[in-house]
This record gives sequence, C-alpha cells and structure tokens, in this order.
Amino acid sequence: MSKRIATWLILVVAMGLGCLSCQKGLEDYTFTYSMESPGNYKIQVYFDDEGHYKVERFNYFMDNMANRQAPKILEGELTDEELARVTEVLTEADLFAMEDSYGFEEVADSKNLGDVLTQIYMKSGSQEKYISIRNMLSETFPMGYIELVNFINQFCVDHPVE
Repeated sequence: MSKRIATWLILVVAMGLGCLSCQKGLEDYTFTYSMESPGNYKIQVYFDDEGHYKVERFNYFMDNMANRQAPKILEGELTDEELARVTEVLTEADLFAMEDSYGFEEVADSKNLGDVLTQIYMKSGSQEKYISIRNMLSETFPMGYIELVNFINQFCVDHPVE
C-alpha cells in the first residue's frame, strides 16, 4: 500500500512541477507590429489586453511627392471574439521564444537595409521582447509567428484604413 501512495505522490509532484514550466497565458499585454519598406510605405498594428487596437498606414513615397505627411489611422475597440482571437494568436506565436533579430547577419549600409523591415514589440507582465526582421525570404520562422502575420494581414483587410 505504501508503494502505491509513494508512486501517486511522485506522480502528483511531477505533474505539478511540469505545470510550473508550462507557458503562462499573456497578462497585461501590449503588442506592436510594424512592417516597412524604408522610404516607401509602413503599416503598424497595435493591440492590448483591454481590447484597444490601432492601425496606422504611412505612404512615404506619395507623401514625399505631394510634399506633405498624411498618415491614415484607424483606432477602435475589439469585439470580445476579436480580443479572444488576438490573445490566442499572440499566445501561440510564443514571441518570447523567438530570436531578437533575423536577417541581419549580412552587413548592409545604412541606406540599403533591405526591401522590408519588420519590427515587433511585445510586453506581457514584466517581460518585454523586441524582434527585428530583415530579408524575410532567407529565414525560417516558427509556425506560430507565421499564423500571427496571417492574422494581422486579415485583420488589416477586415479593418481598412481609409
């Protein structure tokens, strides 16, 4: 009988320790995704755990030709379903496990940083993560990150900035 109790006790302790190492859900988070073709175009998307979102679109090329700055900005509140989906996608992306930079191994001059630069900022609780990506075609990314980018693209289609 005591072997059976000892075995159960060891199993319960092992499961408890295993759960401590499980990925925690996001808490008090803010997230910003920025994708830019330097000097031409930039789109930035912001989400937070309170359901706020902001989409900003900058057309530098056309603004420079018109000699003005006219960013397009859309701000709003996510629906409960959208907030749940944003939180789910961000959790599955596991951004804190990603590298800090991708595609910067090759030296580039300051005027030619690549065709597209992506910057990500994630804060959850006391954790912060900055990710910079250049030359996305030469990199392999985790599936969670790819799903996050697909989600952001679809979100921008569903919430157009006019």
